[in-house]
Formats: sequence, structure tokens, C-alpha cells
Amino acid sequence: MRLLYEQDGETVEIETGLRKNPLQARGLLIQAWLLCERVIPDSADVLEVERGLRDAISQFKGGDHIPRYLLKGKTELGLSASKDKLLQLSLRIGGLVALIAVFYATAYNAVGGRKVFKCLESISEESKVDLLKRANSNPVNVQMMALLNLILRQHGPDATSTACLLYSLSTKELPK
Repeated sequence: MRLLYEQDGETVEIETGLRKNPLQARGLLIQAWLLCERVIPDSADVLEVERGLRDAISQFKGGDHIPRYLLKGKTELGLSASKDKLLQLSLRIGGLVALIAVFYATAYNAVGGRKVFKCLESISEESKVDLLKRANSNPVNVQMMALLNLILRQHGPDATSTACLLYSLSTKELPK
């Protein structure tokens, strides 16, 4: 899908518009955003989660290259059951990329992790499913994904495999 707009009788793709006249293109995007927010009230939370998932995936390199603070992603007391359900949902709907993104983006010691978790909990089921499906469009370290896919094939997509995957991502804190 491409985002286009018309300017002086010419059809312009949004990326081109942002290069040629960034303020005008941003103004159009703001108008579109405000209309979207009116129709879909959880849009601001979805944007916050989307940013968190993308940031988490962009920092995920696999193996020893994962930034230290991500390795220590723990679940806050009282959030274990909710986070466990969220992780299983992310794996079931969005696959490994979504699982990794949700796990790291909601780590409470990661920048904005609590906020992303809270927003992800509060958005509609439809928005959640859409976000998790789109998480697969983010590029991830190929070698690490091959290893995680092997683990998943051996265990199947259930709570045990989720725990195995998280363990292989070097976390010592696994949801119950």
C-alpha cells in the first residue's frame, strides 16, 4: 500500500513529498491522523506501541550483540499473567519477530517499557492483532531467527516453547 496525495494536479507519493516539502506533507499527515483518531480512538496508544516494537526490533541483533539492558528484561510483580498471555498471543499471531518485539519493548527496565506494556494492554483486540501481524515486516538478524525457528519447530507454539525461546534470548526471568 502506498500513501499518495495530490498537489497542483500532480500525484505525489508521501516519501517524495516529505523530501520536497516536509512541512506541507507533515500537515497532511496530521490531518489524516486526526481523522483516524476520531474513527479509531485507540490510535495514540497503537502509535506508542508501534514505536516501542520497532525500537525493540531495531536493537535486537541476536546472540552476544543484544544490548545488555535488553537481556535483563524482567516482568514487574503482578504483571506476570498478563505478560505471559501477551507473549503467547504475539507468538501465535505475529510469530517470532512479534514475540521478540513484545518481550523487549515491554521490559520494564527498557526505555518506555512500562508505557508500551500499558498501551498494549489497553488497545482493542483488533488493533492488537493488526500490530502483531505487522511486526513481521521488521528486519531481524537472520542467524538468530534461524536458531529460534529451530527451537519453535522442536517444541511447538505453546507456553513451553515460549519459555524456551525466551531462555534462548538469555533472559533469566520467565513468566510463570
